[in-house]
Amino acid sequence: MMIQMCSDFTMTMNVGIIFIAIIGLSQTMADSVLNRTCLFDLFKADQKHSMNLSVDAEVVYEIYGYQNGCIINVDEIYENITKHVSVNRTEVFVTVAFTCYYDSKEQSDIHFSSSGVTKVLNIPKISVQITVGICSIFMDELALFQKYGRIWSIVTTNSSQIYPGLSCSPLQDLTMLASSRECAKVLRSSKAREHAKTFFWEFCERPFEQLFNLRLQGCSTDRYKITQNLLQSKFPKLQTLWLKYVNLEAAELTFPWTNFYIDSSDSNIISYLSHYKESAQQGRTSITRSINIHDSDMNIDSNVRLDGYIRKIVISNVQIKQLNETIFKNVKGMVVLDVSNNKITDLDKNVFLMQNKLTQLHLSDNNLTTLPKGIFDDLTSLLYLDLSSNRITRLEQRLFKHLILLEELNLQSNGITTLPPDFLTDQIKSIRNVFLSKNPLETFPINVFYAPKVQMVRIRQCNISSSGITSLLENINVYELRTGYSESLTYDPLGTVGKQPLKVRSIDLTKNNIKDIPITLTKPSTVSKLRSILEAFSIIIDDNPLDCTCQMVLTTLLVEMYMQEGTLINWKCMYPFELRGRLIATIKPNENYCPVNVEYCPLKCACFERFGNNLIIGLSRKNRTFVIDCRNTNMTYMPREMPYGRLELWFKNASLVEVAPRDYLKNTTVFDASNNRINLLTPATAVALWNVSTLKLDHNNLTHLPEQIMRGNISLLTLSSNPYICDCNTKWMKMWLLKRTNPATDWNMIECTYNTSKVKQMISVPNSMFVCERAPKISIPEHVIFPSIIIGSILFVLVSFSLLFYFQRFSIKVLLYLYCGIHTFDKQNGFHPKMTHDAFILYSHSDKECIRTNLVEKLKNKGYRVADIYEDLIIGFSFLQNIERFINKSRRVIFCWTEDMLEDDFLLSAWNMVYEKALKNKMKSIILVVDNNLNKSRCNNENLRKFLKSGKFIKKQSRYMYASVEYLMPKTGMDSAVKQAIDENVEENTVPMLQSSPDMDHGHQNELVYLSYPDELDIEIRQQLIPYLYGMGHNAKVLDHDFTPGTDIRDEIHDKLDISRHFVYIISQEVVEDEVKMFILTMVMSRSMLCDNNYLLLFTSGPLRDVDLTNDLENYFNSFVTGSIKDPKFRKRLLQALRSDDIQDKNTTEFKTI
Repeated sequence: MMIQMCSDFTMTMNVGIIFIAIIGLSQTMADSVLNRTCLFDLFKADQKHSMNLSVDAEVVYEIYGYQNGCIINVDEIYENITKHVSVNRTEVFVTVAFTCYYDSKEQSDIHFSSSGVTKVLNIPKISVQITVGICSIFMDELALFQKYGRIWSIVTTNSSQIYPGLSCSPLQDLTMLASSRECAKVLRSSKAREHAKTFFWEFCERPFEQLFNLRLQGCSTDRYKITQNLLQSKFPKLQTLWLKYVNLEAAELTFPWTNFYIDSSDSNIISYLSHYKESAQQGRTSITRSINIHDSDMNIDSNVRLDGYIRKIVISNVQIKQLNETIFKNVKGMVVLDVSNNKITDLDKNVFLMQNKLTQLHLSDNNLTTLPKGIFDDLTSLLYLDLSSNRITRLEQRLFKHLILLEELNLQSNGITTLPPDFLTDQIKSIRNVFLSKNPLETFPINVFYAPKVQMVRIRQCNISSSGITSLLENINVYELRTGYSESLTYDPLGTVGKQPLKVRSIDLTKNNIKDIPITLTKPSTVSKLRSILEAFSIIIDDNPLDCTCQMVLTTLLVEMYMQEGTLINWKCMYPFELRGRLIATIKPNENYCPVNVEYCPLKCACFERFGNNLIIGLSRKNRTFVIDCRNTNMTYMPREMPYGRLELWFKNASLVEVAPRDYLKNTTVFDASNNRINLLTPATAVALWNVSTLKLDHNNLTHLPEQIMRGNISLLTLSSNPYICDCNTKWMKMWLLKRTNPATDWNMIECTYNTSKVKQMISVPNSMFVCERAPKISIPEHVIFPSIIIGSILFVLVSFSLLFYFQRFSIKVLLYLYCGIHTFDKQNGFHPKMTHDAFILYSHSDKECIRTNLVEKLKNKGYRVADIYEDLIIGFSFLQNIERFINKSRRVIFCWTEDMLEDDFLLSAWNMVYEKALKNKMKSIILVVDNNLNKSRCNNENLRKFLKSGKFIKKQSRYMYASVEYLMPKTGMDSAVKQAIDENVEENTVPMLQSSPDMDHGHQNELVYLSYPDELDIEIRQQLIPYLYGMGHNAKVLDHDFTPGTDIRDEIHDKLDISRHFVYIISQEVVEDEVKMFILTMVMSRSMLCDNNYLLLFTSGPLRDVDLTNDLENYFNSFVTGSIKDPKFRKRLLQALRSDDIQDKNTTEFKTI
């Protein structure tokens, strides 16, 4: 009785569904115009591939414009099919596609009609696959397609619909169905919107007995809820299930739910209906059974039960976190398993137990960190294993031992640092492709070099360095390498052209850290091994910091391979700068140079020796060529001595102020002094340079050149970007530049100034402008003799009286000022709104206590603003930049000379800058205090000797030393407005106020400041310093916290540095020993060198061992101002550095207004 009630209820529901469908159909047809033929473009093609299925032909109807209710004649469709099908079979398989294109949001309904007369076709039976895109069709009208055969597949895509009808009999032979729910917002009638919520096949009363391939797709925002009963009742013999955007949370889906297989009698249609290509192989008597679930809501443990023969399982992007041993326990015959794009963290050791037929395993894009030992032991048939984009850090020994047929292994984008010794040992005979990119690997997987079938090994963006190559060359077995290479030729007998095989076998090392290829003549075996590797593989090392300095052996090897075998290795140099972008094989021997320890090599420079003939044994030193690289140093003056032999002198950007006629210039062939501050080239120097073939003097301060320069043997000369003056002394230059034989390569860019202000191309200035002002003729009797008699008489009296006071004049003025307050002789205010300090004091560190007590403190007590060389330099700028700034911003510069300062290059350079300023201010800006014990004969600085000879200095041991200095200081008196302006300007350049005024420049506030520091300072930095900087208006962040977890810092470091304004780096001995932190510091220092501002603010937190410092870091400490966090003024100096973005002070318009 209960069964009868259920039957009655089911029948009632079916009648209701049919009634609703009839009403919907009637309403839709009432709204359409059914007497109009569809306008379309028809495309026909033979042997198309549609929905991964091979068919005999494809006919596409593209319907443009809004044609709702139009009609297509089915008889004409079949006529078009027969014209393009030439298959000699009793049944052909054809795809007929209908696609609508229109701008309106309202959907078009398409109708089918027939003449009622069945036409005679040349093909007995035509089976069609109907594909509908955007358009909508009607179930009842599909019966017209049965006149000439059957419908074996329906595909609905892109907001298309099939309206239910009175019967689903037209689809009784349906074997494949791909159905998508409508997700787009298309205007429809209310009934049509109701149908859009379900699939058309849900209205069918009878099950689809012949259907074995089902593809269902819901909407990403409104996921279709699947029930086991619905699918099993409608598709009882289903073999392939594909689901996307569905909800299985309330279901208990068991797959497969049938043991039915298509038998051999139906094998003639397998090649057309299978979703997989392998099903088309001869002899296959059943359809591939598979389940695919994508982007759906489900719990794999509770919502899906896999039980039976399943050839392929794909469960992707469904948020799986764990695979336990029961999930695939009842699955048999599994060949492909794809669980990628989930969140799997753990794999049970027995999850793949007994799956010995599995050939493909996809586990990529998960969160795996480790792989249990023995997890792959049963996968003896595995060919492809993908473990990429996980978090694996290490691989166990014997992990892949049983994967003896493995052809491709993908481990890229993990955290693997080392590979086990047996890595791929058991796969040497089978492995073809290995992917290890984006791992912090430092060594090579050596077994891949022995694999005969290997085609591609990618180790991109790892940590492979020169030491890794050294390890490879030491450990590789040449016999096994050559054996594997020989066997590889047997697998590709057609892969030869001429003598050499096509190098399809590649090892890609792009974007690693390979700086050089460590092969030498002292180890000939390394050369032989490298050659064997290059013959067997194409080694790619693009985007590596390859330094071609001293790579003569490598260059020779690559040239020999090209000349003997025609093999061109495309390895390019990144360093040195002059060889950047060059192929190593094209570098000539005389372009190579090696570091050399040679006598008289300047302290601040690096010395190299050129290759070429220099390598001949027994060659005398005078025939050897040495490269002296002094670029980017603070030398000011050229060294007195150089190595003996031919010289190439590189002084670019070395802060030179003069070129002295040194003896070694006669042996110089290349002299690069560009980008310096040279303002004079003497005739003696020009004569000394006669043997130079390449001379670069561009970007200096030269106003004239001696004519002797054009008499030498120069073949290449650069002179542009100098402030030449167009006068009678440079007229020869114009004539020389106009000659075709002149060696100046920048002759058309050389400019000069004429009429005191006009700048023009020198060769374009008229000859009449090259003149010098001449003194007017003087009448000796009228202008000399007579005035001399009168003036001489007067001077005789005055001189006689003045001589009494002359020798003690300065002492008298000081005493008058000290005891009487009289300061009328040398009185001057010296005030200028740009001057932020009254005095800048420079002295030796050994004299620090004396100068501070007797001079600095006393001046400050008198109200003077004094800048101290050891207290007030701004962190982040170089010492010379700081010195130059304070010199330009101080009304007086007090220089306290002692004996030890004569050997201090840094203070000598500072003196030269002070002297240059003094020349402009008529020597009134210098106050020179000299120690009584100073040996003037040891002074080699010409400017200092002149100043000392003039006697315009103060003796340090004098009892009136401070009074004399105070006498020479400018007047401090000024009105209150000016004083306030000075106070604000100085305060702005030292320590900012807690609250800025509304008019203050906020151009750099809230810009990003990165911090990096030792771990022991973490609490102090985060809880004290960073909040303090935020309070001061600076957006401070910790760099280590700003990296994306799991990524290589080298991929993000450049972007991080680009967005930051400053970088505060606190270094300790712990940081020096940390390779990652030192790599970050090296990148920051490199960027700092390219910036105009004080980008890097370097502080120490304790003592550092000199032996552990890199050359770059040691040079930075020697050239730039740094600080200590233990300094009581640490915060003050940090804020001072953050507010001083440029070595030039901010605009002083506000002071001019005052």
